[in-house]
Order: sequence, then C-alpha cells, then structure tokens
Amino acid sequence: MFIIAEYGSINHFGTDYFIGKMYTVRGEKYPCTAYSKDKAKVYMSKARAERACDKLNSNTGRNFTVIDA
Repeated sequence: MFIIAEYGSINHFGTDYFIGKMYTVRGEKYPCTAYSKDKAKVYMSKARAERACDKLNSNTGRNFTVIDA
C-alpha cells in the first residue's frame, strides 16, 4: 500500500499527507492534506499512486512523493 506525502511543505516543517481531494480558489488548485498518515488516501498499486502524484504535482506546483504506507 502506498500514500502520497510532502515533507517540509511551504506551510510548516512537518509532513503533509494527501487525502485524495483538491479545491480551487480564484483558479488556483490546492490539495487537501492532513498531518496524520491515518487520514491519507491509500493506493493499492504503486503505478497508480505515481500517476496520481505526478498529476498532483503538475496541477499544484508542489513536491509530493509516493511512500510506503
């Protein structure tokens, strides 16, 4: 199982875990994140998680990576 995380994000020095949703403010997209691994969206396939991570990074301009859950 895999999850998408961003270490040392722009908001704080902790880790953000992607929960699988996004929102838009004035045309700019933002990911919904949590500080707990328990709330993160779980992907069963590494390939699917990597595709989602690539799309997330291209849409938001942030630096998320795929990690083992």
